Amino acid sequence: MATKLSPEDRKLLVNTLSDAPQFELARDRRTVIRTALEGHPFSPDIFQTLRFLDWDGPALVVADNLVRLIEGQEVAPGFPALRALVEGIGLLTGAHREEITELQQRLGWVPKPLPPPVISRDLDEKRSRGEYDVFLCHNSNDKPAVLEIANVLLARGYLPWIDVRDLRPGFSWQRAIEAQIDSIRLAAVFIGAPGIGPWQDEEADAILRRFKQGNRPVIPAFLAGAPDIKLPPFLDGRHRVDFRKKDPDPIDQLIFGITGQNPRFGSVKP
Repeated sequence: MATKLSPEDRKLLVNTLSDAPQFELARDRRTVIRTALEGHPFSPDIFQTLRFLDWDGPALVVADNLVRLIEGQEVAPGFPALRALVEGIGLLTGAHREEITELQQRLGWVPKPLPPPVISRDLDEKRSRGEYDVFLCHNSNDKPAVLEIANVLLARGYLPWIDVRDLRPGFSWQRAIEAQIDSIRLAAVFIGAPGIGPWQDEEADAILRRFKQGNRPVIPAFLAGAPDIKLPPFLDGRHRVDFRKKDPDPIDQLIFGITGQNPRFGSVKP
C-alpha cells in the first residue's frame, strides 16, 4: 500500500528538499529528482506525472507540489514513490538528517545497510604496510556514499584510505591524516550535495600543496546529487570523475586515475 504522510512529516520532507543546494536553481531540480527516482521498475509513470510540475517557482513551493504530486504513488509494487525520493536524495542537506532518519524508521523505511567491506589477504597485507592506493577526502555528510565507493574499490582490488576505517582509536586524527597526505601517492576529493565543507577545504588545500611538490595527482570527483559548481582554485582545471553520469563509468574512471590504465581497454594492475 502506498504511503500517506502526516502533515508534520510532509512539512519535514518539503523543508528538507527546499533547503537542498540543488533546489536553489530551477534548472537543477528536475535532474536531482530524476536521479533519485530512476532505476525503479515503474519510474516512467512517475516521470509522466512530473511533467505537470512547475519547476520554476520558489524552492519551497516546488518542493511542496512535488511531494503532494507523488504522495500515494508507487515506483514498484509495495514501494512508495516517497520512499524512493527520500532514499535517492540521500539527505541533501545535513540540517534535517536526524529528523529524516527518524521519519524513515517511523514509516518502516529502514535504509539498506552498507555491505561489509571485502578485504582480501593481499589487501590486508598492504594495509598492514600502510601502502594505500588513494586518499578519500570528503565532507562528513557524504560519508555513506564515499564508503560505498570505498567498498567497490576494495572489491576491485584497490586499497583506499578513509578516516572512519583507517584512523586508529586513541591517536591524533590530524597527525594521522597529515601522515597519509605525506605518504600516499594519489588523492580523490569528493564533492557532494552539501559542497566542500570547511575542514574538507583545509584538508584538500593541504593535499594540493603537498601533492604539487611531488607531482602527485589529485582527482576531483562529483558524487550523485552534487550541484554544478565552479571548483575552487586547488581543483579547477583538473580532469574530474563524475558519479552523476553512467558513461563513462565513474568507478572505471577513478581506477584509471589511480593506476594510469583504463579498465575499458584491457586489464588493470594495481
